[in-house]
Formats: sequence, C-alpha cells, structure tokens
Amino acid sequence: MQKSYNVIITEPLTRVVTVDAESAEAAEQLVREQHEREEIVLDSSDFVGVEFEVESAESEPEPEKVEPTIQERADKLVSREVFCHVGGLIEELNTATDSQFFFDNFNYDPSDEAVKEEAENHDETDMTDSALEEARDRLRDEWEPLEYWAVSEWLKRKLEEQGEVVANIGLTNVWARTTSGQAIAIDYVIEKIVESTDYAKFA
Repeated sequence: MQKSYNVIITEPLTRVVTVDAESAEAAEQLVREQHEREEIVLDSSDFVGVEFEVESAESEPEPEKVEPTIQERADKLVSREVFCHVGGLIEELNTATDSQFFFDNFNYDPSDEAVKEEAENHDETDMTDSALEEARDRLRDEWEPLEYWAVSEWLKRKLEEQGEVVANIGLTNVWARTTSGQAIAIDYVIEKIVESTDYAKFA
C-alpha cells in the first residue's frame, strides 16, 4: 500500500565576505547591514550542495493511553498526600503529658459495619445492643497505632471515611497508622481509597 511523503529539498548558498573591523561583532554587524541593503546578494555561484530530507505526509496515530494500575496510582497518592513521619514528635508529647496527649487526640470509634463484623466473628447470632457494645469495646481495646504520619487535608477526609483515626494537631493532620513494616502504598486502606476515587487515574 502506497503512502504519501514530503521530500524537503535544501540548496544552501554560502559566501565568505572579508571586511576590516575593530571586533568580530562589528564585522558581523557590518556584513548584516550590507546584506540587508542588498549590497551582498548570493547567487548560483555560491551554491555548495543539495540536501534531501524525507518525512511522512500522513499524521502519526496518537499512542494508545494505558491506564495506570491501582498500585501505580497508590504510589502517586502516597508521594503527593503523605508528607512525613512524625512518630518522634508524638512520642515526645506523650512522654511530656504522661500519655494524656494521646487520649486527648486519638480516639478510635469503630464503625457500625466493623462492630457487626466483629460480633459475627465471635459467633454472635443475636445482634443485641449488649453484644454489639462488647464487640465495639473489643475493637477499641485491640486498636493500636504503630506509626504516625502527617497527611494532606484531602487524605485526612478519605482516611476518616474509611474509619481511620486522623488527629488535627496544630496545623498538621496526623494519621495514626495501624500497620507497619510495609510500604504505605500497599496498605489495604490506601488501596480502597484509590479504588473508590479517580485519584491519579488520568495523570
């Protein structure tokens, strides 16, 4: 199948003009002015060769956009929305206040869904108020932050929607992360946030 091509022909003309001047810049300016006044006009005697260049005359198809994976999007989320580790600061504040700082700022209130799931895991067949309250207390007792990270306001809202605890300390949002020993981008809660939003889906 034949295609269309553009063939670009270039025939450069070159002439060496010798002038007397006080500097290279002055010499160039002098020749420029002479050329602009058409005192110097290049002709066929200045021909030094011919060049050919070929390019397609048809527009190239745009490359197909590949949607990033969940993991790639999670990596971008963490790089943009998780700022720094602040565990040392929280530890110093807890030590200075005999842990009162922790209890004043980090309060875990399990969601109703998490409470029901906890009750079911303990073979509770009748979801009475007392059974649900016991399940809620167990979740509170078992909850233990392992790391503390400063996060953006956007991520704070998304984490809280997933039942995570994020305290506002001064001008900083501090996420009480309950996992450790792995990259934040592979935390289950981060993957859930990515899947439930369009974050970094198109960029």
